[in-house]
Amino acid sequence: MENSFGNNISFRSFVPVFQKQPFLYLFIFQAFGIIVGNLFYNLQFIYLLITSCVLLFLIYLNTQFILKKISLYLGLALMFFFLGYLTIFLFQKNAYQIESIETTESFQIKIIEFQPRKEGWSKGIGEIRILNDSKTAGKKERIVFYCKTEGNFDVNDILLVNSELVPIENKNNPGEFNMELFWSTKGIRKMCFFDENSSKLLDRNERTLFQNFIFNIQKSFNQILEKHLKGENLAIAKAIVLGDKSMLDTEIKNSFSATGAMHVLAVSGLHIGLILQILMEFAKFFSRFISRKTAVFSILILLWIYSILTGFSPSVIRSIFMFSVLVLSEFYGKKQNNMNSLFFSAFVLLLFEPMFLYDIGFQLSYLAMVGIYTLYKPIEKWYQPKNKILKYFWQGTAVGFAAQFMTVPLTLYYFHQFPNYFAIANLGLMVISGLVLGLGIALFVLHYIPFVGKLTGFLLLISIAAMLWFIQWVEHLPGAVAYGFNLPFILVPILSAITFLLVKLSPSQLVWKLLALSFCFSLLVIVYERWNSLTNNHICILNNNKLAFIIKSGNIAYCFYNDDSKNLDKLKFTTESYLKCYPGKIVYKSIKNKSVHFQIDKIKIGILKDEADFIFRLNNRKFRIIHSNERKSTNSENLIYMPWFENDYSLRNGSRMLEF
Repeated sequence: MENSFGNNISFRSFVPVFQKQPFLYLFIFQAFGIIVGNLFYNLQFIYLLITSCVLLFLIYLNTQFILKKISLYLGLALMFFFLGYLTIFLFQKNAYQIESIETTESFQIKIIEFQPRKEGWSKGIGEIRILNDSKTAGKKERIVFYCKTEGNFDVNDILLVNSELVPIENKNNPGEFNMELFWSTKGIRKMCFFDENSSKLLDRNERTLFQNFIFNIQKSFNQILEKHLKGENLAIAKAIVLGDKSMLDTEIKNSFSATGAMHVLAVSGLHIGLILQILMEFAKFFSRFISRKTAVFSILILLWIYSILTGFSPSVIRSIFMFSVLVLSEFYGKKQNNMNSLFFSAFVLLLFEPMFLYDIGFQLSYLAMVGIYTLYKPIEKWYQPKNKILKYFWQGTAVGFAAQFMTVPLTLYYFHQFPNYFAIANLGLMVISGLVLGLGIALFVLHYIPFVGKLTGFLLLISIAAMLWFIQWVEHLPGAVAYGFNLPFILVPILSAITFLLVKLSPSQLVWKLLALSFCFSLLVIVYERWNSLTNNHICILNNNKLAFIIKSGNIAYCFYNDDSKNLDKLKFTTESYLKCYPGKIVYKSIKNKSVHFQIDKIKIGILKDEADFIFRLNNRKFRIIHSNERKSTNSENLIYMPWFENDYSLRNGSRMLEF
């Protein structure tokens, strides 16, 4: 029986043109609503949306056929826009309950996540339960904390902490990771630091039966890996198989990042897809004993169990839910649409966690899947080898190209670098990473069989060693990484759209030729901006707790810092990010209790210590860096304040760039 609305016109006649993949379009309006809600946090806007929906519904009931369809489409668009706006509003209302704490307060923290370290600061996520301030008593909010104590804390512990809650803010130095956005996607905007003198264990709550069950399994799996692997091999195995990256050192991370293979070290879409494929192939051996339906549901249950064992991280949840929707839609749908299923999963995820939209992993994983679904077949047709082995490798390469074409603009924007040999790296890792993951899972099952367990562990060791050797070989190829990309955000969607259309359309079409011309122009803009970053001469005064600035001339960057050389490691993290935007060789020089005079070509630079302040001379220009007390000046533009001052000329607002 068909539903109808007036004039005996069936409801099906109003089904949109996009009926095959409606969630692709509706997701856009939902995402737009989330963005607007995050930028303009104003409840009154909701009433405007409700009024608009009511008006459109009245138009729908009292107009002709064409206007009915238009009003229906607009109504759907507004409804999903309103839904996105409402979800981000409720998220902010529930996540950020404590408005401000400007002084040191005593409060209780219940530990939710904890990553203990033997040395240095341990990191955790906690939930504030009680505050002494009467205005905030009874309210809850998640924070990130860093602690340095001799005692061992655990999940569910209740701590009494006497510390200051400070907002998580970006320093806005060149190339800096957006820490504020990263934590806000998890509903966290404050942090605190405490040691043994400012904290006390109040209560140690026992884990629930479920938590204890998961903890014991994770502990058992870790012990199995530790029995067969050591050092960097163990660190890589834990990252790939269990999603535990705590043992990875900077050198390993840099090697994978330089080859465009950082995604291999995070349990996400790649790993879930590989596990799904391995389990599907394994299930074929039992096709006589179990039905396809039983096999599909059993595999999905195993995937969700695996997500729990890897810590139930957002990236794992996203990936497993996405693949679950895709597998089930393929199983039940005779003419299922992959793009519709993909964006349905995105819609549901944003319905519960709207800040996922701002998560880099979410953006990259969905863009990669869009590329695979839409560009793989056209790319695969570029080359048709007759050899089966060659065809297999080309198909894997085509998948990598399809994903990379859609994600490159975004990675250039976020990370300012491009791995020139990504195709080689991904082609090799396609085989090796699947082998490492398969052997890692097999080791957990076969460990208890004496000879077979040792053989599996040995093969896993060889596979990881081969992976590390291959990654480092690619990393040391000439010109492995190109740095210095400072892409304006507007170019990201433009480049993605142009690339997509260039692959999909025929080169014989006039539109394709115009797009190719636009693409070449965009590349020229990017190359020019990169050349400017490489050759630009400037002075960058960093937003740092101790005065530090970089003088860049050509491909050499001189970093001067007002501190002891033993504390240089803290500064290197900032300068490494800077070098991604302005690549070159860096030289460090301490200016503690020193005056410095420097000349580059015809530019004379001088740094003089004047009591507690610093005077910065750039030829005839003079800047005073206010370090501890404010000074009177006739020209406020020539004053630069250290970040603990709050004014328009403070480094708190971001680094200061002076060109010469």
